[in-house]
Amino acid sequence: MLYGKQISYMLVVSGLFHKVMSFILSFSFAILGLVKPCFVGKH
Repeated sequence: MLYGKQISYMLVVSGLFHKVMSFILSFSFAILGLVKPCFVGKH
């Protein structure tokens, strides 16, 4: 019983971790997309 709970908890945590990581990646790419043209335009 306890072992099954642990596995489900780990699955939930890993799922949340993957969601957060993908969100951070897309967010950073969006920021790069906005910032890069400014730097390219200046030089």
